[in-house]
Amino acid sequence: MASDIMTHPVEALTLDHSVKGFLSFMQVHRVRHAPVVDYPQGRHAEPEFIGVVSQRDVLRLSSSSGSGKLLPEPDPNALRQLLSRVVTRNAQTVEPNTSIAQAVATMLDLHIDMLPVVVDRKVLGIITTTDLLRMIVRTAETIEEACVRQTHQKNVTVWAESEDGDRSRLGIFVKQTVEGIMARNLITMSPNQTLGEAVHTLQEHKLRHVPIVNEEGHLVGILSDRDVLRHLPYQRHGLHTPSGKFREDLFRVEGNRSVLNQRIEGIMTTKVVTIRPNCPVIEAAMILMKKKIGILPVLDSQDQMVGILSVLDLLGIARSVVE
Repeated sequence: MASDIMTHPVEALTLDHSVKGFLSFMQVHRVRHAPVVDYPQGRHAEPEFIGVVSQRDVLRLSSSSGSGKLLPEPDPNALRQLLSRVVTRNAQTVEPNTSIAQAVATMLDLHIDMLPVVVDRKVLGIITTTDLLRMIVRTAETIEEACVRQTHQKNVTVWAESEDGDRSRLGIFVKQTVEGIMARNLITMSPNQTLGEAVHTLQEHKLRHVPIVNEEGHLVGILSDRDVLRHLPYQRHGLHTPSGKFREDLFRVEGNRSVLNQRIEGIMTTKVVTIRPNCPVIEAAMILMKKKIGILPVLDSQDQMVGILSVLDLLGIARSVVE
């Protein structure tokens, strides 16, 4: 159930917190999302869940207007904005007795990284992609430990070879390598392309990350939607109403659009963690969890990119395992 894997107790912010307060909250707690609550019955009553605020919601608010670089001291007007103007209201939630399979399905279907666990508008905890990766790793470790203890017992082999049952699927999952689940139809970009082209590519193909390759086809960087948002100009007139799973509203640029002419090579992340096709899936899950990253390019022995493994790929497998 959701209660078995959720993070709790959980720190929440209020509608009266500022963007500056949320930026500090993320740094202190090393998170990218937070539930937002309010006290409609007064501070002595139980807080009620209002919605969710994420790092993506505020990245544009701390950009400079036009330069595309974060200011040493971001615009004070942006930092003073209250979360009441930024929060995503009516956010999807689950209850403690919601099945893990349903929670995973919800996160995959809505393309979200955090799911509040709420009962009667009270936040009991949150489920994040990190929680789900941790579940995958712990499940695999439990199975491996059982296999070690029962090496000479026939039923261990049955786990991996049987056609039915949860243990069968989990056993196969433990043995799987990245090559069997990685995405092979790759969409890439060149470091000479522009920020505007990156926005179009991410939105058109509904991507959170795009690999950047040079003329020889070698990986030289990764561009994420967060990298893009950090380099778009400050939205002085507030945020648009959220639209779609991929939040097209966050990427709109009005007025001076020259910022979109920046080249990707000055925006992308160049220190990229990569893996080989024969990397065990569980090892890849541990890397994603510990590094707090969303994607792992897969390189062959010639350092040519042959695939990509994302957190979403692993969640898809986790969904099939726990259903």
